[in-house]
Amino acid sequence: MTNFMNQLKWQAFLLHKNKVIIISLVVTGFYAVVFYLFRDFEFIDKLLVTLLLNDSAIIGFLFIGLGIIIEKKSRVLSAISVSPINHHLYIATKVLSLSLLGSLCTLGLAYAAVGVNFNFIDMLISSFIICMITTLMGIILVSFTFEFLKFCLYSLPLIVVFVNLPLLDYLGVLDLGNFKYISPIQPSLDLLVSSLGSAHDQSLSLEYTLSLVWLVLIYGIAYRLFNTRVLNA
Repeated sequence: MTNFMNQLKWQAFLLHKNKVIIISLVVTGFYAVVFYLFRDFEFIDKLLVTLLLNDSAIIGFLFIGLGIIIEKKSRVLSAISVSPINHHLYIATKVLSLSLLGSLCTLGLAYAAVGVNFNFIDMLISSFIICMITTLMGIILVSFTFEFLKFCLYSLPLIVVFVNLPLLDYLGVLDLGNFKYISPIQPSLDLLVSSLGSAHDQSLSLEYTLSLVWLVLIYGIAYRLFNTRVLNA
């Protein structure tokens, strides 16, 4: 537990050093003011879900890529590859630190938009899972390029397919039917949407189960690629 907390503190320090925390808070603060001013807008829930999903995804996806690229070029990862640091612990704390940041930003935006009229637990867990999944997807992608511009370019189709297609289905732009569940984000999106609903007594066990399955599967892929293509590249 001591090693875990020390690693988590170190990852939080890196986020602060790389200005990730301040950037996230400034952007969240800007959107929070906008949402507060337009909180009586007729389609505020749909607009809020759109922003919450993309905000969580971008924080997880892009910032993990930037962090690993910086550490790769500064040879931090070379040192980690020959150190006794547990690689599971390293990945877990890096993912958790970003996910905690993304979840707090999500809760701030939700409060600005709808006050306390949302299910806190479902909102927190859904945003946390979305951040974790997109962060792990960022690790998978960064294992194929250590150039940030290329990483951003390659990330566009992944964000469109795995994040925005389920969102377009939710908004009614597309009708994907059950095909939307090929996206690992879909179960968490269902949780996010449910957290803003007026009825919170329906069972969400399937959504939680699918989210956990996707999380475990993507973590396994990310861990394998991190060891074989990032640390040893």
